[in-house]
Amino acid sequence: MFGKRKNQNLSLTVLIITSIIIIFNSKKSTGTETIIYREKVNCTLKISNQDQPHEIVKKKSKFTKTVIYNGKTYHTVEIGSQVWLRENLDVGEMIPGNKSAGNNGIIEKYCYDNKQENCDKYGGLYQWDEAMQYGKTPGARGICPESWHIPTFEELQTLLAEVYNRGTALKLEGTNSTGFSALLAGYRRNDNGTFRNLSTIANIWSSTENNSSGAYYLYLFKEESAAIDLIWNSKVNGFSVRCIKD
Repeated sequence: MFGKRKNQNLSLTVLIITSIIIIFNSKKSTGTETIIYREKVNCTLKISNQDQPHEIVKKKSKFTKTVIYNGKTYHTVEIGSQVWLRENLDVGEMIPGNKSAGNNGIIEKYCYDNKQENCDKYGGLYQWDEAMQYGKTPGARGICPESWHIPTFEELQTLLAEVYNRGTALKLEGTNSTGFSALLAGYRRNDNGTFRNLSTIANIWSSTENNSSGAYYLYLFKEESAAIDLIWNSKVNGFSVRCIKD
């Protein structure tokens, strides 16, 4: 009886070890975004038991690390299946906050408090129509570099899923574990052209309309609680633009 139980235990042990080897080799060979029980597999993103703490692990990108656009250098970061510019877009001519951008063939931006140095640091702030270059198609290039576009609502949803809806994973002031490095750039208010909430919030346009006067955007807040959301607001606001690879 003892010998039979010992053989059964041995067989069970061999089966468990074999299963572990099969799982490990499977994940390693596919290169999918998986980490099991806090252990890194192929330097990828963890999908483990939801009760466990999550760790975002940046993987080596096959894409060009920098993009030069209108004389400014932007860096890239790969998050899951997406490739993003790591900085807010800063392109175009500055106009005062109390003036509305126009469809005049010139890209027009706002700089917080009408100071160019704020555009240099935080990127420009753009009305939705200007950012989209007066198109309405989700996923349009708009003012982004060639082969890049303004993210759709669905692409922003994918981004949030990759970070388990944790704003700190995206904010430079947070853990920034993805390298997205979002700055709390504030915004240009639509009704009177004033600027609000620098170092408190970040608003990043999507290319998806909610209605004829409003569009969706990614909202990041300084505090860790309720720090991330996808909502909509007036297209006349001046928000940040972050481009995603086609």
